[in-house]
Amino acid sequence: MKYVFAFAGSSVYRHLEGVIFALLEQGHEVVIVTTIDDGSSHPNVDGKAILEAEAIYPSLSIEGWSLSEGCMSGMAILVRELLNYSTYFRRGHPSTGLRQRWKKYLPAWLWRIVGNPLAGHVLASSAIQRFIRFVESKIAPDPTCRDWLRHQNADAVIACPYVLPYSHEVEYIKAAKALGIPTFVVVQSWDNLTTKGTFPIYPDRIFLWNDALKQEAVSLHGCRPEQIEVTGSPTFDYWFSTRPTLGREAFAAQCGIDPARPYFVYLCSSRGMIEEEKSYVADLKAQMQANPLTADATLLVRPHPLNILDWSGMESDRLKVWPPRGEFTDNPQARQNYLHTLHYSAGAIGVNTSAMLEVAIADKPCITVIDKRYESAQAGMGHFRHMLDGGFLQVAHSYGEAASCLGAILQGHDRLQDARRQFVARFVRPCGLNEPVAGILAHAIVSGATKTP
Repeated sequence: MKYVFAFAGSSVYRHLEGVIFALLEQGHEVVIVTTIDDGSSHPNVDGKAILEAEAIYPSLSIEGWSLSEGCMSGMAILVRELLNYSTYFRRGHPSTGLRQRWKKYLPAWLWRIVGNPLAGHVLASSAIQRFIRFVESKIAPDPTCRDWLRHQNADAVIACPYVLPYSHEVEYIKAAKALGIPTFVVVQSWDNLTTKGTFPIYPDRIFLWNDALKQEAVSLHGCRPEQIEVTGSPTFDYWFSTRPTLGREAFAAQCGIDPARPYFVYLCSSRGMIEEEKSYVADLKAQMQANPLTADATLLVRPHPLNILDWSGMESDRLKVWPPRGEFTDNPQARQNYLHTLHYSAGAIGVNTSAMLEVAIADKPCITVIDKRYESAQAGMGHFRHMLDGGFLQVAHSYGEAASCLGAILQGHDRLQDARRQFVARFVRPCGLNEPVAGILAHAIVSGATKTP
């Protein structure tokens, strides 16, 4: 069978690499449509991993977007971005502070009309929603995309992440539905349903990590429960199979810390969450040094790969930054670096980042400080509540309290270990802790393509 994947960018590939490999190794043909990142937009974003895979597998091919000139403008984009914007006015939406983002996605004349809460609530009414979707349904599929898909003779089209603003993937789902080709959407991450857009066109099947995200898809996006399949997250499969290749002393030498001292990892957040974290780290370091239980510990800062800051002048024998400019875990060496970082640590601390999920998978204690400076990145973000509700995240309300929590960990107190393990089983691998999600998702795609009329 032949499967066409539409990715927003080549960096999406790392999230579904295992799924792609599983399909290829079963003898299927895979075509990935995307933009190959060349590092010009960001030094940590490139398409090396996806191009290396294409060189290894003859039945894998990478192609650019086959879209007509101007298709990503005009009425289609206007309608879709109105839908995206209006989602934030649905009852119970946990990230209403993000409404203002759509000022840059909507035309200025339209924003003057809808850029206020009253207009937003009108847009979110069921009658207006039905009308907007009716208008979307009357917009013809892009002819270039439709002709390309017809020529491919694909058995299914899979889009990821799909719910971003100005999503090219929507055109592929729309064209595939017009041609009667089964359509699937893989929601890439745990924050996509509360911090991104919505489903302008509903696919045949939607694959989500867990039941909590399924509830969001239904209540916030109007998805039907029967079109959703919970598979777990393929992004984190490597954490369940990768083992350390360096001893503690060798790793300590690699990142410049004293192997005899315990260390905690500070997990930096993306620029979309927090632009500047150095003051947070400085305050934490000061409190750690003032606390006799943590005065001897090192703070190892792991920069977010998309939020490179200048840490010069902050490093000391008790604070190290590594890797210096951050790195994506899109290759074996980067994954080993990250595994070693958490494996030998006493625990981790941060504001709000997916890395906290990885700390839970690594079975290490994780702490956050609820701070007014970062209220919009914590209480203001819907996905943050998943960690709070999960019960595995230790919450401190000051840097002094955070240092005390770290000190208790060094004394052997890990009171949330059971909750942490239960959270991983429920949120990351709900189909079984020993079941790689890539295989589950690949099977669901093949099965869905066979059954979908």
